[in-house]
Amino acid sequence: MGAELTPRQKEQLAKLDDTITDYELVFREALPPGVRVERFLQDARNALANNPDLANVYAPSVIGGLVTCAQLNLRPHVPALGHAWLIPMKNKKAGGRLDATLIVGYKGFTDIGYRDPATTRMGAYVIKEGDQFRAWFDGDWHVQYEPNRRDPRRDQRPTTDYFAMAKYRGELHVTEPMTHAQMVRHRDKHALTHSGGPWYEHGEFSPEFDEQGKKTMIRARLIKLLPQVIDLVTAAYADEGTRTDDDPNADIMQVTVHPDREGGDGADDDGGQQEQPRPRSVIRLIAERVDSPTDEDEASKDALLDTLGTALQSKGVLGPAMLAYASKVLDRQLTHPREMKRDDIRKVLDAVNKNLYLNGQATAPQSTPPGQETPPPAEPTPAPQPERAADPPQAPPASQQQARRPVGAANRTTLTKLNTLFGEAGITGNDRFTWLAEHIGVQVDSTAQLIAAKADEAIAKLDRLADARREDLARRIYNVWTDLGGRDDEMVPALCLWVNTNTRRRNKPPVTLLDEVSNVHLAAFLAALSADPDKGQITPEAYRAAIATQASTTS
Repeated sequence: MGAELTPRQKEQLAKLDDTITDYELVFREALPPGVRVERFLQDARNALANNPDLANVYAPSVIGGLVTCAQLNLRPHVPALGHAWLIPMKNKKAGGRLDATLIVGYKGFTDIGYRDPATTRMGAYVIKEGDQFRAWFDGDWHVQYEPNRRDPRRDQRPTTDYFAMAKYRGELHVTEPMTHAQMVRHRDKHALTHSGGPWYEHGEFSPEFDEQGKKTMIRARLIKLLPQVIDLVTAAYADEGTRTDDDPNADIMQVTVHPDREGGDGADDDGGQQEQPRPRSVIRLIAERVDSPTDEDEASKDALLDTLGTALQSKGVLGPAMLAYASKVLDRQLTHPREMKRDDIRKVLDAVNKNLYLNGQATAPQSTPPGQETPPPAEPTPAPQPERAADPPQAPPASQQQARRPVGAANRTTLTKLNTLFGEAGITGNDRFTWLAEHIGVQVDSTAQLIAAKADEAIAKLDRLADARREDLARRIYNVWTDLGGRDDEMVPALCLWVNTNTRRRNKPPVTLLDEVSNVHLAAFLAALSADPDKGQITPEAYRAAIATQASTTS
């Protein structure tokens, strides 16, 4: 693993690991539907463990690279798959700053290619000395290739040529071959580093060099022959690029730069872009910190920003909500953390420590001027009651007053999803607020009082509860159905028929699969199965009778 990590590097890795956890909801949104975010988070943590040098890089570039992997559905730092890696590289367009550069592997490209059903074949091939190989051109390239499989030493023989081919929509596309000497010249011109890595570390006739050669044939030549398969083109552009944007819906080609790519290497270059784009959102409150403060004032300001960022994260205020909170406390609009002076930062930090404007608190208490003690409360003196005067109306209790939304409150879409998941998990009424207090650590009497980070945390936990409840309901329904004499193949059609007949679908199409039925309706169907015969019990016999009636009506 290299040299022993310094205490600072260990601390940076721990902070980076925490940041990855904070971005669970971002990765969840970036990943395609059905892909488990828990697996991706584990892959990201393995990336830190396998490459601790990432402790030294600009943290937003690590998050940006991981978001790109999630958008492309590539698993980072999984050697068995060979999809992608994050490698520390100096960014010449950011003053030599060390950034995490995304490297897409040969298997990553082929995996993306095969996701298109129109692609039935894709690969790159290495020609060894002694193989039968012929290539010709008649408007399109053609090859005739017969590897010498009978040679036991074939894999150790020198490589002579490379080519790639793909069959897309029934049409075969073959690249112009490259000789080994051409591949060496390509490496010398375009490799990101000339002192190591797979191009140089093991020599020009190593398997690692050949893997890079195969990737080059896909990325630099084959993709140009295929119709514009957007995911492949995007992956080719993201390869060897750096990203500091964390928007899960951003266009990868708009937010990726290539710090060291001087000219075309067969893939599209950066079009002469000379500047590193600024992050679109605040990855951390201190994401734009100056790496080397020029004076003690700036150094102390950075330390205060560090402290403030940690305090806000501990309260669940993340990303853009950090600046929104600081703007609320200072009563002026902020667009960047460095607009705050040291006294401003201390004021915001003091507000965080006092929980001002958090969890629904809308106003700050009256402060006592410095140097004065708060006087003890005076004994209450009853006011004289005027004759025939009506008592003033009393203010409603706090629990009945309109819930105030805190800074960084969850939006309506998030709250709708949260309340739906409460129902799916079987938690209703005031039990929701008890659950939030026990599992999320917030005291609220309305979900509208939740800040976005706490709502997202609740959604992640409720999602798991809902899945577990769904499995339990399905198992119990199966047991009751079979106990009543129902067949396995009848259960799901009977369930769907009952849901379509007895629930309001609101112009939705009828359900036909178990996965389309909500937990609420599963619980209702289980209750109907378990009811007394004289109280509307659902039975297999009733289902068969309903099917027979439908068949006779149709005929």
